[in-house]
Amino acid sequence: MLGLRAAALVGVGLAALTAQSATAQEFFKRDRNVGVLERPQPEFDPEPVRLGAIDARPSLGLGGYYIDNVFATADNEASDFAFTIRPEVDLRTTWSRHELGANAGVEHFEFIDESSESVTNFNGGVRGRLDVTRDFSVTGFGFGRRRHEQRTQISILDEFGEPVRVNEFGGGINGTYERDRIQLRLGYDLRDQNFRDVETTTIGDIDQDFRDNLRHTVTGRAAYAVTRDFAVFTQASYFTRDFDNLTPLPGGVLASRDSDGFTVQGGINFELAAPFRGDIAVGYLEENRDSPLFADISGLSVDGRLQWFPTRLTTLTLTGSRRTTDVGLIEAAAATSNSANLRVDHELRRNFTVYADGGLFDTEFEDFDRDDTFFDVGFGGIYKFNKRIHLEAFYRYTNRDSSILTEEFNQNIVGFELRFHP
Repeated sequence: MLGLRAAALVGVGLAALTAQSATAQEFFKRDRNVGVLERPQPEFDPEPVRLGAIDARPSLGLGGYYIDNVFATADNEASDFAFTIRPEVDLRTTWSRHELGANAGVEHFEFIDESSESVTNFNGGVRGRLDVTRDFSVTGFGFGRRRHEQRTQISILDEFGEPVRVNEFGGGINGTYERDRIQLRLGYDLRDQNFRDVETTTIGDIDQDFRDNLRHTVTGRAAYAVTRDFAVFTQASYFTRDFDNLTPLPGGVLASRDSDGFTVQGGINFELAAPFRGDIAVGYLEENRDSPLFADISGLSVDGRLQWFPTRLTTLTLTGSRRTTDVGLIEAAAATSNSANLRVDHELRRNFTVYADGGLFDTEFEDFDRDDTFFDVGFGGIYKFNKRIHLEAFYRYTNRDSSILTEEFNQNIVGFELRFHP
């Protein structure tokens, strides 16, 4: 049940969406600058396969990489080579109004020595947009996927003999009203996660059912364009997270992991001649747990993205956030995640782009004395031989410092992928 706050948010949003309709929608366009990865390259961009009123974009990725610390452990590091295969397809209509789309993909990782780490992931989804009027549109989506958690995640313990498999399903609907200087958005999102039990190297299976959950999220945003290139906005979200099972704490105590929370923010959205483009929001967040055995969280909320275009051939992108998270440990239901990441893309030639990025990710645990900091940095390049064959090569280094020394690790990965577009 979403509760009174969610109902109030929905009511306010729906009332706003029924406001007047009609004219131009130029005040919120942010297309003065084009990022390196956004720029069309007709000589090298894959061409879709035309199926009547549908564009199909199939592709096949074949790659491999070397990893020097497969299990992301503090000691007894094991290295291995892995090969990957990734077939994908995306479909979309080419109608002048409205749109339907679908996508599907498979991703298989095959390790040479550490066969327990070989996994296969699946994903599929549908989406659509209904242009009700010139000023008001409704979009919707649905998806299902099977994925495996990476060894670098906090939820993965050293004794796990295999990656944790997660089945996810969800969908959402969003409405957008835009007229002159006013932009209003209202959305609802549903996510269901089911975590499979995992084999261990010593004590049999470890139950992951305590992590199974269903999450409802309602979001709303109202923006006013002060000028063609600068807008102010306020936004809010409310969520409930319901877990299927109680969490078995040490000592035989069972506790509910259910929670609800909200975020309220104000911010600016802009694109300047400088040239900069950004969307920055700052405000207040709160998450409350049903059980007194788990801590509540409140404090600063941040979401931001800033881009700088020093030249047509270079794009710098800075992102940052502060939000609550469930790290997936039995003894830790509440944590705050702080992140900052900087990426640089540079076009050396029309068909050769290089990039570098680095980030800091800090997790503050609320339920016990632990603090983790991830440092992640990498670089690579994408070379487009022609419209049908693209090659990407990369290197990535990850380090985790933790107040619990056995949870620290370093990891280096070197890899490549050839992608074929029929």
